[in-house]
Amino acid sequence: MANLSIKQVLTNLGKDILNWVKSNCVNNLVSDATNLPLSAAQGKVLQDQITTLNSNIVVAKIFQKNITVAAKTQTSVTWEFSSVGIDASKFVNAFASLNYVTNYNFTGSQVYTYSTGIRVQVWNNGSAEVKQTVKLCVLYKL
Repeated sequence: MANLSIKQVLTNLGKDILNWVKSNCVNNLVSDATNLPLSAAQGKVLQDQITTLNSNIVVAKIFQKNITVAAKTQTSVTWEFSSVGIDASKFVNAFASLNYVTNYNFTGSQVYTYSTGIRVQVWNNGSAEVKQTVKLCVLYKL
């Protein structure tokens, strides 16, 4: 065997390692080999999938206000996006609920959305004043 300098030994070792990595690098996301490196291309695929998942996360915030609705009238409750910390461009949907009415008054609600907020219209068709807790669930993207 010829005498090799340290530089030549390290150069040859580096080439051997590089050749091994190139020939054994996994370029898919289905291998379960624990002794092989993952290609950078697959790292990007994974990051793109994480980014897509994160952009589709929807969270909910619950708000509530107590109101009194006179007999045979309606009123509205409004939440502005800016006042409740929601970016209007990330708004997805909203749902409202009212507490149960036991005095035979029919009370209902309708949710209206607009560019800067949400309005819940509440009506009372009964013959007596009704106290309500309006609960609003707002869904939005992170």
